[in-house]
Amino acid sequence: MAPWRRLVSFFHSAPLEEGIGERNGKYILYPPLYLSRPIEEFAHDMARLASFLGVSGKAMREAVHEGFRYFEGLQAMLREKGRQILAQLRASSDAFGVVLIGRPYMLYDPRMNLDLPRLLHRLGIPVIPSEFLDVKGVDISQYNPNMFWYSGQVHLRCAELVRTDPQLYSLYLTCLGCGPDSFILNFYRDGGLCEQHKSRKKGHGAPGPPVFSVREMRKILIPRMCDLARGMAAAFRHFGIPAETLPPTTPESFAVGSSLCWGSECSPCFATTGDLFAYLSRHPETDPGNLAFFMPDAVGPCRFGQYNRLIRHLLDREGYGDLEVFAPGARESYIEARDYGLGLQLLIWKAVAFGEMIHRCLLAIRPFEAQQGEADRVYEKSLDRLEEVIETGNDRLCLAAAEEVAEEFAGIPTDRTLPRPLIAVVGEVYVRLNEFNNNQIIRIIESYGGRVELEPFSVWIYYANVTTREQSMRDRDMRTLTRIGLRHWVQSGIASRYEKVFGRLLPHTRETPVPRILEYSRRYLHREIKGEAPLTIGAIVDRARKGCHGIVNMMPLNCMPANTVKAMIPELSKNLGGIPIVTLEVKDGSQGPHLRTRIGPFVEAARSFMANS
Repeated sequence: MAPWRRLVSFFHSAPLEEGIGERNGKYILYPPLYLSRPIEEFAHDMARLASFLGVSGKAMREAVHEGFRYFEGLQAMLREKGRQILAQLRASSDAFGVVLIGRPYMLYDPRMNLDLPRLLHRLGIPVIPSEFLDVKGVDISQYNPNMFWYSGQVHLRCAELVRTDPQLYSLYLTCLGCGPDSFILNFYRDGGLCEQHKSRKKGHGAPGPPVFSVREMRKILIPRMCDLARGMAAAFRHFGIPAETLPPTTPESFAVGSSLCWGSECSPCFATTGDLFAYLSRHPETDPGNLAFFMPDAVGPCRFGQYNRLIRHLLDREGYGDLEVFAPGARESYIEARDYGLGLQLLIWKAVAFGEMIHRCLLAIRPFEAQQGEADRVYEKSLDRLEEVIETGNDRLCLAAAEEVAEEFAGIPTDRTLPRPLIAVVGEVYVRLNEFNNNQIIRIIESYGGRVELEPFSVWIYYANVTTREQSMRDRDMRTLTRIGLRHWVQSGIASRYEKVFGRLLPHTRETPVPRILEYSRRYLHREIKGEAPLTIGAIVDRARKGCHGIVNMMPLNCMPANTVKAMIPELSKNLGGIPIVTLEVKDGSQGPHLRTRIGPFVEAARSFMANS
């Protein structure tokens, strides 16, 4: 189900665990209903509302079963009507029809679809809504074998059916800002699904999980979401795997990415895609068969889970079919370890723990530095040192280097005469961490007299542990459950060692555990809502409780989980004592001047909040 449909009930009322909220004597009912689960489970969920509605649980269960029987009968009736329309078309070889593909509100609401179906009907063209076609057996694995959204699966199956039928054409109805469609349309357009008689493209097609081993010794290209990518590349190199980070995103590389995509995907997609293809254009002598692009996998409503499939599709389309996409998933903590045991995972985690401490020192000291540019100089030197020691793989050298870096930061002269409001930057993980995508928001805040705490990347890794543990408990997979528990214990231990080294430089070194952050979000979202939305809402609450004076929520334009958070900002601010919170939607890296007009007044509001706290 679309994120908006799942979350709209939470925009206007803070949910209770029972799924019943009351405002001014009026009730809003929003129980979590799982339509993909067996009917009995669905009936059980509905029965929880029976007493509140004044009916018995038995009556509610019977009503649910009767409703599903009616729905199944309705589906059968629609498919029979579709067969009749197709039979009429077969009576004449010159006849043709148009299949309408889209979500129900686009297919049947004349205001949403501009009454196009009626216009086609007036022209004498038979119109067949996608729900009238039986497409269960249609194979779409050559386009995208792991399409998360059920509607996306149905849409691609309908389009494939149309592609193979000379008497059918398709009309895809979508709306501005639809996240799933922004990716589905790439496969619809480029796979020949919207053209008659176009042969299937040769090549890999859309990928499943990675089918190659990192022992093949391809050079791994790592997108530079942030400077932590440098440590990751060094960890790969320690194990003899060639690896390098791609150059930072530029306006030129971003434009390359947006030109290759459909145009309505999110900005991190344009950035990662453009960085890869810009690299390939700058190195025409490099054999793509010797390269692999690191783009992790994900399962969930966020479009990030479709990135690696889209990039695989674009590589095939643009003639780079031999370049592999390395797409480990969350259950592997985003690093495939079958070839190197836990060694690679642990070394990458050390690079993350060390690198995050370096960046936190930069943010804590740079606003107060007596000599401008000194903190940036020490930061860049520290990153070089990080790469050097991670590539050795020597734990003792890594900790010794951390001590040296801490000493260098401690030696930077500072002037703390003027107090600065503390601003937390939270939001979608790629945008908040990537300087190009967020238009260097941290430096803008600092230029107006603020200082920043940035929600770290490691939160997402810890969150992957939490979701994998929950899934393992549901599956009763004790082996994975034990492995995740041990991994989290080791990761926490490594992080604490680096936190101890840098403790004297930072106001608080230990980040709030992810389970507690998720608990903070429960007042606003049901626990079954996953991904960026609960993490961001929990982070806002957490940073306010820690004493921040303002919060900046960064999000890509048209990001559906982030739009959920944006809709709840007024209630969050009210419940957190009126703390200033601003949401910044970014499209590309050219919005710096626009953001400055908003950040200046925002920092002043945070300064007032600090004075009155």
